[in-house]
Amino acid sequence: MKAANAEDALAQIRAGLNPALVITDYHMPGMHGVQLIQELRKLTQTRFTPMLVLTTESQQEKRDEARKAGATGWLVKPVQADKLLQVVKQVAPSLQAIAA
Repeated sequence: MKAANAEDALAQIRAGLNPALVITDYHMPGMHGVQLIQELRKLTQTRFTPMLVLTTESQQEKRDEARKAGATGWLVKPVQADKLLQVVKQVAPSLQAIAA
């Protein structure tokens, strides 16, 4: 699934979408990625879903904020495709066939 922004992603999930993994940027129009993670952690279907922040930000303070919100991991752009796939395989083993 792809969403135009955090609000769109949240609406799709509230409408019944049950993602195996969420990858969000930190900076987005409206709600930022950490706020999205906070909201998704409140929902039954995404309480334990792996959630990655993929962003240009590298500040420890922002990483700590994301971890506190429930982020599973943090990747700084640019990320090589093989590195991203490696992380996906680690945090969402059910997606191994897709990431292979």
